This record gives sequence, C-alpha cells and structure tokens, in this order.
Amino acid sequence: MSLLERVLYAWKCKGTHHKLAMDALRHLDVDEAPAWRNLFLANIEPYLDGAKAPDTKFRDFRNHVLHVADGEWGGAIAAAELWFQRTVEAFAAEDWQRGVYAAGVLSHYMTDPFMPLHTAQSEAEGTIHRACEWSVSKSYDALRQLYEASDDAAELPSADGSGWLGDLIRDGAWRAHCCYEEVVENYDLDRGVSDPPAGLTPQLQKHFARQLGHAAVAFGTALNRALCEAGTSPPRTLATLHGLLATVTIPIFWITRRMADTGERRVVKAIYDELQLTGRVDQSLPEECRQIRDALAGDEPVELESMASPQGRPAPPARTAPPTRKAPPVDSAHASDSGPIIHSAPPAPSTPSPDSADTSRRRPPMREHVAAQEEPGTPADVQAASEPAPQPDAAAGSHAADSESLRFWLSPDDPLVDAPSIGSKTARRLRRVRMRTVADLLECDPYEVSDVLDVHYMDGETIRSWQEQASLMCRVPGLRGHDAQILVACGITEPEDLAVADVDELTEQCRQFVESEDGQRLLRDPMPPLPEEVAAWIDQADHARPLAAA
Repeated sequence: MSLLERVLYAWKCKGTHHKLAMDALRHLDVDEAPAWRNLFLANIEPYLDGAKAPDTKFRDFRNHVLHVADGEWGGAIAAAELWFQRTVEAFAAEDWQRGVYAAGVLSHYMTDPFMPLHTAQSEAEGTIHRACEWSVSKSYDALRQLYEASDDAAELPSADGSGWLGDLIRDGAWRAHCCYEEVVENYDLDRGVSDPPAGLTPQLQKHFARQLGHAAVAFGTALNRALCEAGTSPPRTLATLHGLLATVTIPIFWITRRMADTGERRVVKAIYDELQLTGRVDQSLPEECRQIRDALAGDEPVELESMASPQGRPAPPARTAPPTRKAPPVDSAHASDSGPIIHSAPPAPSTPSPDSADTSRRRPPMREHVAAQEEPGTPADVQAASEPAPQPDAAAGSHAADSESLRFWLSPDDPLVDAPSIGSKTARRLRRVRMRTVADLLECDPYEVSDVLDVHYMDGETIRSWQEQASLMCRVPGLRGHDAQILVACGITEPEDLAVADVDELTEQCRQFVESEDGQRLLRDPMPPLPEEVAAWIDQADHARPLAAA
C-alpha cells in the first residue's frame, strides 16, 4: 500500500466497509490497472460514500443479508446484481464519478454476506450484533495482518458464466454461516463493550480475518469483471499525496491520529445496559436487526428500487434517522416546471467553497448567516437570509420551545434561500431544476445538478457542502448558518461527531480554519468562535433530531 493510500486510510476510512472497499483496489488485475486504481483514489469521497450508503442512506437492511440455511432469505444477491449493472453502465458511459460511487455501493452488498451475523437471525444474535461488528471494525487492521500472514488463500468461484455474481456471494455466505453459531456463543459481550477488540476470542479472530480477506478478494474479482464489461479505458487521473494534502483544511493531526467511533460506542453501551437490566434487548435493538426481525415475521418482499439510483429519491443522510422519511409533496405551482428534481448522487468532499461569504460574526443566539458569494472574483452581494420560523424540539417539552438555544433555525420545509450559503441569485438558478425548499437541496444529486446548471462556481463538491451545512443546521438546535459553515469546513458533518468533540480541540480547529486562506474567503468577518460558543454547539448537539423528524 502506497503512502497516499495509507494517508487516505487514516483520513477517510472510518469503518469496515470503507477499508474493504480500499483493500479491494489492491486486487485489480485488468488492463491499465494502475490507472483504474488512480481513478478510484482521486474520487475517494464518492467511492467511500457509496460503500456506506446502504447503511446510512438506503437503510434497506433486508438487502444486506443472505440467510443461506433458510432458503436464501434476503436481498443481497439481487441488490449486488443491480448495482453491478449500474457500475458497468456508468463506466461504459465514462461517467467516472457515478461509476466509482456505484462500485462503492456494490462493495457493501457483496461483502455483508461474508460476515457470519449476516447469514442468519436469532434473538441471541441480535443482542451481540452491533457490539460484535464494532469489535471487528476496531480490530480490522490486526485482522487483515492475521489473514495476510496465514496460508488461507481465497479459493472463490470463477467469475464466469451466468449467475457468477450470485455464486460468489453465496459461497462467501456459506463459509461465514459455518461459524455463525460459534460467533453467537463465544463472542464476549462483557469485554467487547469496554474494549472492542477483546470481545473476539483468538478463534473468532481467525474466522473474521479469513472472511474479511475473502470478501476483499471477492469484491476485487467483481470489480475486475465490471471494468472489463464496461469496455473502456480509464481517464488519465493523477492522484498524488501532495495534491491530496493540498485540499486539507483541518489540522493535520486530525488525519494522522485515529479517533474512536463514539457514536457506535453509545449504541453498544445502550444495548449492553438494557441487557443487564432486562435480560434481553428490545428498546435499543439496532434498526438493522429490528428490520430483519420484523421482515422475517411478516415475510416482506425484497425492495430494490428503494435504493438510491439516478432516478431514485433516497432518505436524507442521517446516521441516527429512523426509517426513510417520505419526500415532501410537490405543490401544484411547482409541478408545471420543466425539468425534474435530480436525486441521489455520490457525495463529494466537504471542502468549503472558496466563493462563499458570510456576515460579521455575532455571539449566539442572534448571529445570522448569509448567502454564498455568487460570482467568484467579484464583490459579494451579501444579503442576510430571512430567518425561518424557529422549530421547537419535539422531545424537549414546551419549556424548551422558549429556550433560544434549543430552537431549530432551519427546517426541510423552509425556502431554499434560508439555507446556509444559498443567496437569492443561487436560489433563482436552482429553481431551474425545480429546487425550492431545503428538502429539495438535501435530496438532490449534487453532481447532476451541477452538470445541468453549468454554473462555474456551483460544482458538485460545492453543492455537496451546502447539503451538509443545511443538514447540520436542520438537526442541531441553536446553530445558525455560518456556525454550520465553519463546522462542515472543519469536518464536522454529523451531530454525533459534534456531541463528542473536545471543546479545546474543536475551538483550536475552528481557529486554524478561520485564519486559513479558505476561511478568509468563506467568512466576511473572520473572527474565530470563542470557547464558550463551541461549548454551546457541543451541548446543543445532545438535543439533535433526525432529519426525518425535522
């Protein structure tokens, strides 16, 4: 693995699916393999976002399993076949970013059935499922080394003939299922909750090391087949370490150190506490386990079209969101507009646009955000966005509605112009693709919107950062527009990350960004937030709501 790949590993890879997708690139064995690998590395954001999209956006957990001993119940094979075809079609059309994203999605549906707990369902399995997966995630590097040091080379079915992809997944699922009972019986939940790697016995480490290694090879095999079927040559993409680091706007130590996944820790702790209190897990059962349990009880049909596609409409990105919320209705005045709203594209890096501006900073709660500078290189036409009606936190009670710090200053139903970085001119341009509300922004395909509008300052990455700013402002009470702009620029895109941030570290991070060249361009009056402001943001994140409840 090159230094560039190791830096990307430390910076971008936040879990098992990210690392499996990266490891599979080492198994590319096609013509121009180095150029294909460079294409994926240069488009690392959409690739890794696709690798997690089935968990974070589609949330179609029945399609993540293959219960091989139960009539092959589950939708993993069908989902993988669908996204394999989308990968081939995108690369054949030389739509590189969409192809990379589709390949990332394919990696998830392919590799999940290689994990033992995705091959059957039981109450005991539901109790340990999330904790065990967290143990695997936190042990991934050690497990990969264990596999590489072993002689257990993957002997996988050939990627030839009809049904080859299903055979590949089925083979991995059967191998995983052989140790399902052993994992359920021997995973040490007591140790795993406090020290995740310690939850895996030496024998379980061997099982998971083998399955992870086989999964990476299997996805690499499928990726080779997809690139061959696409019948095209990759673009000449130069992915370099210095080019990558040139895009970094956060302190370098945030990349070089590995941060614990505190969001997962909270989930596992809740499961463990409920088990100790009641002897079983129900209230804190992870949604994926709950969906599988309920679907087995009701024998629901497998749904594929609920997944994101160029024509689909996915759930908004929210790691804590309940099942997919319905899109807001299109009012009759909008229905006659030409051109569809464009949905479900691969996300891009959350680098702030160099072409945005902000009003002078005030101390909360009265600070206001302003629109992005709409024509780079010219003075910004800065107008304060109209304040949307504050939305009380439904869980906080009537007294919370009176608290300024617990008001939600943005809602998906608000006019688009109220979102951070969106000015009146930008809002008018976005109306060309029938985008009028914040919800439309959150659910759009940023790359396709950029292609359709063809406005030089509205590239896909910029639109994606607007989505992240709006999402954060919708979910965290008390946040104003330029608070969200600064946080997203510093890599804080989820309330869960904000809630566990260290006040001093985040304050310093904000200061470094605000005083950077990017920060100077983003903010009209670049004054770093005070520690008490940052502390207030962190406290407010504890009252965050899912987008589905916004």
